[in-house]
Amino acid sequence: MEHSQAFSRTRATVTAQGVEDAAKQKYAAAMRTQFKAAIGKMLNAAGELLDRMIAAEDEQVPDFESVLAGLAIKHGWPIDVRDAVFSGTENSHTRAGIVNGVTYAAHAAVSEPNDQADMEMLGGRLLVAPDSLFADAARSYRRQQAGVEVR
Repeated sequence: MEHSQAFSRTRATVTAQGVEDAAKQKYAAAMRTQFKAAIGKMLNAAGELLDRMIAAEDEQVPDFESVLAGLAIKHGWPIDVRDAVFSGTENSHTRAGIVNGVTYAAHAAVSEPNDQADMEMLGGRLLVAPDSLFADAARSYRRQQAGVEVR
């Protein structure tokens, strides 16, 4: 009798293990499917951003210095960060120059990892920002220079 009880327990354990293994395999298959779908979406988005960056290299930004100074005001950049952004543009007065300047400054002048990530994300947002954002930044800087309260 003991032998048949031990056999039943062993068979129950093997069966339970088999069910658990099958569940793990289904879960892994579902995760692979979701991962593949996400990779596809990310590759499409990366392609769109690459196209946007290529276009940004030719997109001249009028009143470039005022735009950068206005962005510094808007984002509260200390002088060293502002100077690093200017330097990182490498004298390219384009949207890409601004993006490169901001992402350069994220690592050249910012030491806190969370602040670096915020600056990197800002660079990405500036890549796709409407032109009005740059015009507003330049206007804010000119208003400050004229002694008018900046909103």
